[in-house]
Amino acid sequence: MRYRQGDILRAAYPGPIDGTPKMRPVLFWRTHPADTGRLLVSYITRTKSNDNQWEQVLYPGARSGITDECVVKLDETRYISESIVFKRLGALDSAELQAARDLMTNYARFKKEQSAEDFNEDPFDVFRDSQPIKK
Repeated sequence: MRYRQGDILRAAYPGPIDGTPKMRPVLFWRTHPADTGRLLVSYITRTKSNDNQWEQVLYPGARSGITDECVVKLDETRYISESIVFKRLGALDSAELQAARDLMTNYARFKKEQSAEDFNEDPFDVFRDSQPIKK
């Protein structure tokens, strides 16, 4: 299936604590440039951290498919296999997507500063070598 940046998907995403896959919402960014079966996504959760600057608040809405206030955790961004995506829930509106994109650009800059690797200008390039999560 073809997804667009800002789509909210339901996927068998591993939990941040024990790694157990559960159906969770994720924010789609793009497919991997060299492997269209890999999708770059950020984890969405209802649990907001008190001190995490890399979270974007999302509010419930019919367009997004989100039923409760939640946050996109940009520091939980990785490639997943398209095979673990169950369905598309909805999409961010243009203002939410722009805010998430701006925060992702800042997060990517931060990751670049923390890394000795040389990345190109594409903010998503910092994730290029991450291994996909599969079934």
